[in-house]
Amino acid sequence: NINQILAAIHLQMRQLNNLVPKSRKEELVEAEELLVNSMEEIRAISKRLFPVGIEIFGLQHLLAEQLEKMKETSGKKSTITISKEIASLDLDIQTIFFKICIEQFKNICMHSNAKNVDIRVEKINEKVKLIIADDGKGAENQQLKLKTGFSKIQYFTEAYNGSYSVKTIPDKGFTLEVIL
Repeated sequence: NINQILAAIHLQMRQLNNLVPKSRKEELVEAEELLVNSMEEIRAISKRLFPVGIEIFGLQHLLAEQLEKMKETSGKKSTITISKEIASLDLDIQTIFFKICIEQFKNICMHSNAKNVDIRVEKINEKVKLIIADDGKGAENQQLKLKTGFSKIQYFTEAYNGSYSVKTIPDKGFTLEVIL
């Protein structure tokens, strides 16, 4: 609904373009650019909150798309291995895994200095395991890493009565495992 309102404002601004004196057109163009950027940001936020593409394209496709964006912006290489049964998982669980991946991708981009990222999703009996590993700088203290930057991952995991663990060694990378 917000984007529809902004789109209507954008349309009105375009109509005003002919009425605005030339001396003020630059200001109108700048305001229009801010409006368009806001609309794009709202779309991105909406997509992160509920990735509707999971239902249509599946978890693997959306993760591959996100990893491609991460590669374009940070140069990190990645691999994805998702077992076939994952496509039949409940959409809520696929969505939770997607959200956890997005959070961890942010952590990797901001803190790890990793060159490579590996994502694996596999079904183990009645549980599903997500593993995100990087070859970055790791950390000295696992508890420090668990206390900072993991609140959303912890929230998503606990919301589904799941568990998560972290394995990290300085200069040897960082591995996040989530089981739901």
